[in-house]
Amino acid sequence: MTCSECQVQIFDGQLDRDAVVHLTACDDCHELDREVRLNASALASMREDVLPVRRARRWPWMVAVAAAALMLVWSNTKPVVVPQPVAVVQPEPVAAALPVPVKPVRVRRARPANPAPPAEPLLVKFFSDDPDVVIYWLVDPVQGEQAL
Repeated sequence: MTCSECQVQIFDGQLDRDAVVHLTACDDCHELDREVRLNASALASMREDVLPVRRARRWPWMVAVAAAALMLVWSNTKPVVVPQPVAVVQPEPVAAALPVPVKPVRVRRARPANPAPPAEPLLVKFFSDDPDVVIYWLVDPVQGEQAL
């Protein structure tokens, strides 16, 4: 039996007769088997230490669920206020009003505004952490894009 075949059986936890014979002859495989068994026992002891803590922490969740259920029941048992009917009053009929003469309104046309002369590009200056580096950015006010 080769070491790789023996290692597969060690990790599976099922050693056959050939693997046991190989373990007695090979020190590396024997050491690996010992470490795997020690790890398994350490994990089992850790599991036993953790389980009682989980059981102890379970009761706050149960209390929270019970409180939520009580609040749900309490919120559904509030008295329902039924609105009282309101008397509807019909408005009195109004006599037809005489038509009011409408005066014609004179509309003034707006004069076209004189186009403004083209503005100069906007200069934006950025300072960096390095005192020798300053960035200048020119923005065209008409198009809003960078000018060259």
